Amino acid sequence: WFLFLAVVSWQDFQKQEISSWLLILMGALGTVIQLFEGSVSLGGWFGGIFLGLALLFLAFVTREEIGYGDGWLVVVMGMSLGLRFSFLAFLLALGISALVSGSLLISRKVKRNYRLPFAPFLLAGSALSFFRVRLRITVALFKVRLYRSAIADIGSVKK
Repeated sequence: WFLFLAVVSWQDFQKQEISSWLLILMGALGTVIQLFEGSVSLGGWFGGIFLGLALLFLAFVTREEIGYGDGWLVVVMGMSLGLRFSFLAFLLALGISALVSGSLLISRKVKRNYRLPFAPFLLAGSALSFFRVRLRITVALFKVRLYRSAIADIGSVKK
């Protein structure tokens, strides 16, 4: 997923467009993987798609202030990763893009109507989401080991 998102981010950064063929390929591949792997529920799969469709609706309403390619990319992300991961990655991407946009505007490096590609921020948001999930698992395992160690110490003191 990260390799695909890196390629799409590069495309978006260079041309401010995203290849529809790459999106179709990744959407199909993500769906097939989810069918066999089953790590995303059917509700999570449809929820992830709905998140992207909501973004496509916003692209239409704002006359592409948000690009259609970004909406389709979030649809594919939802198909591949499900609602929970996609929503977290999307929120993080919004936050990071707001910080970058704000700092560029404050430093007067860009004007107010400057358009930033969003795919690189989705890549950053996805990476942070992934590491957040990994960190939660690591912390949980550490807590289990710590509790087991404490219980073993208490047991050895009673003897």
